[in-house]
Amino acid sequence: MALVKLVRARTIFEFGTYLGIQTLNIAVNFPETTIYTLDLDEASVLGMQQSAHDRPLTQTQLEYHGRLAFLKTPHEKRITRLYGDSNKYDFSGLLNQMDLIYVDGGHDPGTLDSDTKNAFKMLSQGQAACIAWHDHGNRV
Repeated sequence: MALVKLVRARTIFEFGTYLGIQTLNIAVNFPETTIYTLDLDEASVLGMQQSAHDRPLTQTQLEYHGRLAFLKTPHEKRITRLYGDSNKYDFSGLLNQMDLIYVDGGHDPGTLDSDTKNAFKMLSQGQAACIAWHDHGNRV
């Protein structure tokens, strides 16, 4: 929350929606923001390689797909849900637009590296912007 306030973020991108709690928290506390959140859907999971650490998280996320914390709230209209494997997702429509990027998707080194590279490409130009990583450095 402090980073959103510090950079005066208007546009936020989140890698890894999970249960939507963090997404809702940002939306409630910063009503002027527009939030994009990317997570896996069932089609994206089919055939993908995932670390043993991430598989149970993905299963829980898929079970909560229709019950995310921000659904059916007044804040939902400012949240754009995106679906896909972030390693393969086409971010071209989001380049140079995000004031804050929250990286909390896949925890394996390959996905973390890919998400980080894409995050830098999406950062807003000519104004304060930042990237925050959740649980960076945790063992996989």
